[in-house]
Amino acid sequence: MYATLPLGRLVSVLVWPFGLILVGLIAFWQFPASPLAWIRTIGTAATIWALALLLLAGSSGRFAPWRVLWHWFPVFNRWFFPDLNGTWEGKTSSNWPVVKSMLDAATSAGGLDAATLETIPLQDDAITVTVKASLFYFRLTAKLSNTGGTSHSRTALVAKDPHHDGFQLQYLFSQDTPDAGFTDDASHLGAVTADLDLDDWEMNGYYWTRRKWRAGLSTAGKLTLRRVAR
Repeated sequence: MYATLPLGRLVSVLVWPFGLILVGLIAFWQFPASPLAWIRTIGTAATIWALALLLLAGSSGRFAPWRVLWHWFPVFNRWFFPDLNGTWEGKTSSNWPVVKSMLDAATSAGGLDAATLETIPLQDDAITVTVKASLFYFRLTAKLSNTGGTSHSRTALVAKDPHHDGFQLQYLFSQDTPDAGFTDDASHLGAVTADLDLDDWEMNGYYWTRRKWRAGLSTAGKLTLRRVAR
């Protein structure tokens, strides 16, 4: 999640504590009298700060020190980066009925009026997403109700929305679908982009998949999630 921080703030977060540790070591021991002593002191300060970072921000567990701080001081979710850990539930609204209508029209003599495509209702399906994040990693796992498929993030990023005062989630995922039929793939890639609502802890956005792309059966849709457990 460190990538969420602007460069200047990231440098401040890393440099200021290191500087305080270095000053503390010099005050506790003695002022380094040689270049070698300086190297040793700086190395010791860097080691202490690295271990402290691992201890404070290296875990995604509910009682990880950084998560406790974020719970006590919710403003940190906006100042630094949001704590998205937990279980998110919601639905996908897929354009699969539109794709299927075009597929059926292609295999029948009846044809299809293109003007009616946008009137075809989307298909709603339940989805559960589990997020695990710390300062050093960010992973998402999703379970889909309609296919029983499971997706895992390959890359994920939370970034400041350049057009609004908020954060946006963007991630690439791979999905495995058991017993995939003719219109699906056993494995395919996809992508998600969603706006984060930190007042109600919701995500709203869109997704795309590369399933059966060669046959023109790729899908897309809306995604709506709400956090139900931290």
